[in-house]
Amino acid sequence: FFNFFKENFSYKKNFLKSLKKVDKKIFISLGVIVFTIFSYFLTPLFYDKIKIKNQLETQILNQYNLKVKFEKHLKYGLLPKPHFYSNNTLIKFENKDVASSKKTKIFISMKNLFSSNYIVIKNLSFKQTNFKIRNPDFKFFIDLLNNSKSDQSIDFANSKFFYLDKNEDIVFLIDFKSLYYSYQEKFLNNMKSKLKIFDIPITLKISNNFLNKNLFTEINSYPLRLKVQNNLNYNDKKLKGQLNFQLINN
Repeated sequence: FFNFFKENFSYKKNFLKSLKKVDKKIFISLGVIVFTIFSYFLTPLFYDKIKIKNQLETQILNQYNLKVKFEKHLKYGLLPKPHFYSNNTLIKFENKDVASSKKTKIFISMKNLFSSNYIVIKNLSFKQTNFKIRNPDFKFFIDLLNNSKSDQSIDFANSKFFYLDKNEDIVFLIDFKSLYYSYQEKFLNNMKSKLKIFDIPITLKISNNFLNKNLFTEINSYPLRLKVQNNLNYNDKKLKGQLNFQLINN
């Protein structure tokens, strides 16, 4: 009986020792994997700040047809996705400052982070942006909608739009909860916006189909009981389309 107990106890003791060794190997392996992953994602911290700043400004211009200037050095953030961010960004159009953004995030691809020369921009996010627009500057928004070089998105959130006259006086103000450009498919660009003008909430949707040369616009305002849909074809020199206008369901 005692020999049986001794043999089984020794077996259990040896088994526990082996189990501890395996646990240590698993712990060390997991530690190495976690350290390697974090090191990979934290690599952009060691990029040349001036070089990456110039590179991102150039890439945004080429990819989105959007000219920006980062007034301060870019910082790097890991969550929720790898991105660079700036607390002061100027947006230019035809050599003029048309907007300034307090919070800008440039989300980047998780591939090729080891080399700053292969950084790929995924999406752009601008928050608390103040637009100062005169009549000729409306082409800025049209150019973003006509962009055919990108398949990503641009988001302007919690922003303000100041429309100025020739004397730089404010004619009216628009509060943008969101102004979202998405380039989801080839030859199709979308723009969606939730805004307030004269404290009246309005939703705006625009789709531009390059292939069929068709522009669809929809405006909705629940307080005004207003709905406007405009379907426009610009394939020929003469514009053709249909306008549906509903006010209080009539």
